Amino acid sequence: MCLSNWRHGYKLRGLGFGLTAVVTVICLWSVAALAQPITFDTIALTGTDGAFGPGLGPGAEYRFLSTASLPFLNNTGMVTFNSTLTGTGINGDGGMWVGGDRPLTMVARSGTDGLLGPNLGTGITFGEVGGWANDAGDLLIRGNVSGFGGFVEGLFLKPDGGSLNPIARTVTDGPLGPGLGAGVNFTGFGGLRMNSNTEVVLHAGYGGALFGNGFWKYAEGSLSALFRTGTDGPLGPGLGPGVEFGTLVNDGTHFTLNASGQIAVQGSLAVAGNNDVVWLSNDGSPVYIAREGDQAPIDPAIAPNITYQSLFGVAPILNDSGQMVFGARLTGFGAGEDGNRNRGIFLLDDGTVTAIASGFTDGPFGPGLGPGVEFAALTGSRINAAGQVVFFTSLLGPGVNDDNRFGLWMADGGSPQIVARGGTDGPLGPGLGSGITFETGPFPVMNAHGWLAAVTGISGNGVDSTNNNILWTLAGDQRFVVVREGDLFDVDPGPGEDLRAISNISFETRDLFSGSTGGLRRSFSDSGLLTFELEFTDNSGGIFTAQLAVPVAGDFNGDGIVDGADFLNWQRGESPYPLSQSDLADWEANYGTVNSQLAGDFNNDGSVDGEDFLEWQRDPSVGSLADWEANYGMVAPLSASSAAVPEPGSLGLLAMAVALVWVARPTGPRKKVGSL
Repeated sequence: MCLSNWRHGYKLRGLGFGLTAVVTVICLWSVAALAQPITFDTIALTGTDGAFGPGLGPGAEYRFLSTASLPFLNNTGMVTFNSTLTGTGINGDGGMWVGGDRPLTMVARSGTDGLLGPNLGTGITFGEVGGWANDAGDLLIRGNVSGFGGFVEGLFLKPDGGSLNPIARTVTDGPLGPGLGAGVNFTGFGGLRMNSNTEVVLHAGYGGALFGNGFWKYAEGSLSALFRTGTDGPLGPGLGPGVEFGTLVNDGTHFTLNASGQIAVQGSLAVAGNNDVVWLSNDGSPVYIAREGDQAPIDPAIAPNITYQSLFGVAPILNDSGQMVFGARLTGFGAGEDGNRNRGIFLLDDGTVTAIASGFTDGPFGPGLGPGVEFAALTGSRINAAGQVVFFTSLLGPGVNDDNRFGLWMADGGSPQIVARGGTDGPLGPGLGSGITFETGPFPVMNAHGWLAAVTGISGNGVDSTNNNILWTLAGDQRFVVVREGDLFDVDPGPGEDLRAISNISFETRDLFSGSTGGLRRSFSDSGLLTFELEFTDNSGGIFTAQLAVPVAGDFNGDGIVDGADFLNWQRGESPYPLSQSDLADWEANYGTVNSQLAGDFNNDGSVDGEDFLEWQRDPSVGSLADWEANYGMVAPLSASSAAVPEPGSLGLLAMAVALVWVARPTGPRKKVGSL
């Protein structure tokens, strides 16, 4: 019972555990086991026509996974991916599949005009195809289409449980075209965004009788234009006669759509000077947030007259609450101003823009690493549903060298706090032991709780070209290595074992929105589920998921239960981050809570029962109902440390000791990230 329920949590090898050790660790739930509270699942594998194959009969197998894009998932655990095929009855075609929270199913296939085709008529078939699902389970699919006598690209929607329908395609001025008159057709599609209400915003070029680019929105069965270049009319910038959009987005992807239908756009005006703009729109009318030449909200103590020099530095990212983060190059700092130091990151909240980080300062908007240490090149930033902002940058100043000049910062309503840095094996490092450090800058995805995930290079003791990349997470205050190149990984999700050595890890962090809100593309869900692709040294590969156990506030020693041992940690200040009085409040509020790691234990009370079903009914995004059904009645084993847990009646005595202990404890800024 213990092994069958827990074995998926410790499928990764290369950590010093053999199979016997794994059974012991799982059943006793020791502290060593909780160093890796992760449950893995296999979605698809190459080289098989079985349960993890494409489902097209004997001899048909996946050939190359993730040909158009890496795998994505939504908040209910639905995984989408694409692949080419090989084997019996295959003629070089491929397709798109869904799995994870449902049986592995093909939803689109190249080379057919049937049910899995583009639904554009007899003889019209897909070429390469890919897409993703929003939180409603609806699919947005993008594919090349053959049969029109030339290259054609199409966009399609497939409602959850419904059939595939085209919504736009190139080389037509008909109903699927841009709607700009006879002879005007789409020439190509840029970025795509879909929210949880299955509204789609697309950026596209158009040609024929008119030439330019613009934005269109598909909602409630119809496609309509929002903005376009080449006009000062209703689809223009709304800034008076003769003022038109120049370039609407830098590279076709610098825009965001949230669940309320708001879009945030970065573009330019066709005017001389002061032409970079960032704006919001609800209904097609732009509201300008920042424009080149405007005063930037930089602390006058840094420099008195800082203005936006360029707004093409960092894409604007919008969350479902209407908060937006964007970046800019700045001017007005004076001597030493250059294209790297003169950057800032800004937050729009409730109509007001404030600075989060800036170059040319070691103060509150700087890195917080001591006198003279400044941000050297503020780059990409992301915002989650809670308004937390994470960004990656390099440093300059005293003590900064090539090994430690990269870092990762998070801002949560105050000055940015560093959460990871190169060149250290301490609390800001990868957590793999003495001498092992981050080698490359981690640019992560972030979920609604502020948990981070990234693939990052490492260097140091025992690290070589076969094991120098890791997929790691920072969940709450706990840092985990999910998988590492060179480790053995069990691809068999059943009671058997099929160990393969990892040669490459692919996890989607390149897309600016792969951990964002509102049903946009993601690789890391709000429940702590990741999806990724692994390649192995035997040339096989697969799509997998990893479910993180939810950290419990107050579990300072990370053993999975909030108990007396954590109070001792609080007394002694033994934690990866400085502990405060509010942390003690977390401990008191969650005393006795068990981080059970039982799939289906949605309320985290150590058992899978009717209360968990009620949790799922209230919010299906907490996890998979199939997990609840499979594990109903199971109870998590107690932690080895639970023997030291004081009786509830003794909490008063502990509370009385708090005041005495607190007086003697040192204070300092918290570096706690992502508390629930």
